[in-house]
Amino acid sequence: MSATRKRVKWIPVILVGLPVWLVASTLVGLWLWHQGSDEAEEPAKFSTSIEAGSVASDLRKLVDLAGPRHTADDDGRLGLTRAAAMIEGALGPSNAGYRVRTVAAPPVDGKSWPLIVARLPGGGQGEPLWLVTGYDQRPGGGGVEANATGVAALLAAAGEVALVEPRRPVYFAFLPHLYDPRAPVTGTLEDFKRLIDGESEGGSDRGTVVVIESMGGARSLVASSRSSAALAAATADGAAAPVEFAAVAPEGARDVAATLVALELPVVRLATRAAVAADEADEEFPDPEAHAAASRELAAWLRGRIR
Repeated sequence: MSATRKRVKWIPVILVGLPVWLVASTLVGLWLWHQGSDEAEEPAKFSTSIEAGSVASDLRKLVDLAGPRHTADDDGRLGLTRAAAMIEGALGPSNAGYRVRTVAAPPVDGKSWPLIVARLPGGGQGEPLWLVTGYDQRPGGGGVEANATGVAALLAAAGEVALVEPRRPVYFAFLPHLYDPRAPVTGTLEDFKRLIDGESEGGSDRGTVVVIESMGGARSLVASSRSSAALAAATADGAAAPVEFAAVAPEGARDVAATLVALELPVVRLATRAAVAADEADEEFPDPEAHAAASRELAAWLRGRIR
């Protein structure tokens, strides 16, 4: 009889204790799993060679599938959303394997689009290198050379160098408002500048900004800048790919690099042609082989600057 009473007394303990143990062990397991996830430096990466077909495909996706990319009307705003999603997908774990960070740009009529940033893992405490391109366009233009070709080329270069271990911090940045005059360009640059300052942890060495645009005009790259020192550094011996040393850009030159001078950092423009004129249709697709060749030169130039 006493044994029966003991078993009866243990039953409530088991009924209460077992669920508590299960919950506690589950919580501990989840905590340990998250700790392991935080310690993982980066998702798996995949280096992809730059082929004319893949670069042309990305270009077509930006121009034809995303459509117009500006803030002037609903179609343009939808195009910006589609372009941002495409860029995030191309850089993310399912493709190049970067950990992608997004920061909302100033809104337009309650809608905002992200500044998209991916860092090449590694890099010491050297001067940061920011490769920047805009994924919008001006209303009324085709948006090919300003700047779908720049976006496609930078995506290709980021994929090609994904497994490189750099000696300096390297960032790939895609901004939503650089070409559309109706967009909040100034506010977007202020957000981008804060992002740069945050990555430099308040240090004075905030790095150099390299603008990538108009990449379909020829097979080779041309560098230009308002800073002779920045231009000399971009074209110095040691780069894996030759870059034509252009004259220091005049103050009146109209290109995105002129806009980014507001960041108060050395700015260099890498492109294959002059900036798109205000009255230029900008609808003609480049030769795929030339566009791919320029993208390969961009990747080779980048390797020479970061190894």
